[in-house]
Parts: sequence; structure tokens; C-alpha cells
Amino acid sequence: MHELKRRAPDMARQALLLALAVAVVIVAGAVERLRGSDAATVTGFERVAAFGPDGSPLDDVALANPYPMPKPVGVDVYRITFDLDEGAGAAPLALLLSGRMAVEATWDGAALGANGRPGATPDAEIPGRIDAQFPIPAELATPGEHVVELRLSAHGARLPRDGLLHALAVAPARPDARRPISQYAAPVIALGVLAFAILTLAGPGAAAGTSRRLA
Repeated sequence: MHELKRRAPDMARQALLLALAVAVVIVAGAVERLRGSDAATVTGFERVAAFGPDGSPLDDVALANPYPMPKPVGVDVYRITFDLDEGAGAAPLALLLSGRMAVEATWDGAALGANGRPGATPDAEIPGRIDAQFPIPAELATPGEHVVELRLSAHGARLPRDGLLHALAVAPARPDARRPISQYAAPVIALGVLAFAILTLAGPGAAAGTSRRLA
């Protein structure tokens, strides 16, 4: 028993290192799978227009750091350039968009659809779902450069620390626009493993402190 107590801190430290290694592998694997699902690379991202609550255009449209989108005052328009990979159009593609916003999307000037309805004021806006996908017509999904324009508003959104946009990609269309649960599983598992390791590391010290106080 005394030997086990003596070795407990070393065992806890080893458990923590193992947990950290497992967490890194899980998260790295998830990120690699997500990268591998994209059919295009973003080569340009800029805000090209902004309008106030009265519909009038705003000055200083350009943003030094437009991604991942500050909350609009009224309606903002973004232009994103994608470089579509060779052979990417073999399967039906879609523009995948996640964020707390109402948005209308075009692909090379052709309307892809809307998620909610952007509006210059809260009354004019119809909020969209967090996750949305816009199918890209097969005849437009040719290799090379394409331009996506997003017209959006977000009056009901509480601005997160990292901006409005959670995800944006051109990838094979999915049966369900919502992000798969596997995208959330990796960080949850990693945090669980890390928490277990911290509790394991803290356990022997806490127990020893309790024993000393009782003595």
C-alpha cells in the first residue's frame, strides 16, 4: 500500500501525458478528415459592400481581417473566391455554410438560394438556420476559379468571440445540412480524456493532503 501511494504521483503524471497524446491524435485526425472533405480552396475573402439600417451604403467597406465576419450593422456583402479542384465535380457539390445569420448566396452570379432572409433591420430579417447548404448546379462546378457572393444580416445573433462564421466550404452535398455529430465528438472526447488525467493527477495530492489534516 505504501509503495502504491509513493508511486501514485508518477502514475498520475504518466496518465496525464498519455491523455494529452490521445487528445492530440484525436483532434489532429478530425481536422485532417475535415480538410480532406473540401473540394475547393479559398483564395480570396473580402467584404465588398455594407449597408446601414436605412439601406444607405456605408464607408470604409474593406476590412483588414474580414474572416470570420464581424456582425453587420445592417446588411453586408462578401465576395469569396474558390479554386475548385480537378475532378471535384464528379459528385454533386454544395456550398456549405454555418453561422448565425440570414444569407443569400450566388455562384458566379447565379443564385444558389437563401437561408432565411437578410434585412437591414430586425423586422425586415427572417433568421436562417445555423447550418445550411446550397447545391451547386453540375454545369457550374467546373475546375478552376469561382466567385461566391454572400448577402447577409445577423440582427438576432449574439456576436461570438470568433465572429459570425463557423464554417464555409465547397464539398460533396450531404443528405442533411447540419454538421455531422462526428465534428463535435473529437473535442468532447479530448476534453473528457484531459479532465480524467487532471483528476487523476490531482487525486493523490488531494488524498495526501486530507490524510495529513486528519493526522
